[in-house]
Amino acid sequence: MGHTYYSNETNLEGLAEKFNVIIFDTCAIKDIHPLSNEKSKYTKSEHSRFLEALIEKINQRKPFFIPRHVPKELMQGVKEFERYVGVNKFSKKRKRVKNKLKDIYSDKELSQDLIKFFWEENRILKLTKGEKRLSNEVYNSLRVPNELSPSENDKRFLSAGFAIYKNSGKTALISNDGGILRMWNSLIIEKKLSGEEFAFFTRNRTDGFEQKAKYTSFLS
Repeated sequence: MGHTYYSNETNLEGLAEKFNVIIFDTCAIKDIHPLSNEKSKYTKSEHSRFLEALIEKINQRKPFFIPRHVPKELMQGVKEFERYVGVNKFSKKRKRVKNKLKDIYSDKELSQDLIKFFWEENRILKLTKGEKRLSNEVYNSLRVPNELSPSENDKRFLSAGFAIYKNSGKTALISNDGGILRMWNSLIIEKKLSGEEFAFFTRNRTDGFEQKAKYTSFLS
């Protein structure tokens, strides 16, 4: 039976004070964790407030970044939602679907503005040759639990994050993806890390991030 260390919660400012590099996954930008107690309260206005805070921190030269696959995934979510609305436009659920347009998944302008900002501020991750080499090595050797089928982007997110940690020091990954969390857990145990220097957080509130602890029973 495994055990956990105590988890902590912080905000954008706290992350920036503690880590040299903070890397957001797509799901943690678009929404808070699906199991969060705050989920029902997370409206479009809350999402806009989060993006404004994130942009403000980047304008203050805080170290927030996204991988190269995130812009495509953000816009893909918009297109998929628009397609859903089109297919269901004559259904009885149309009113509810139209109301759902207030959600971030269908906010094309908001997503486009955010992507443009990250490009303009040079906040899309670019790995050095050495980082690419190490990232590929980690990618090819990741220990993936049998029941998981992670995407290439999920594995690249983790492996690139590890390479950046080795080169830049304290690095935090921000993701609500349980599969990535489990792969991270296996990786830090394999590399004999505590999870403090190369850390993993989920976004549980508008500006609230919970640090996840190493959990040995994940390996059983």
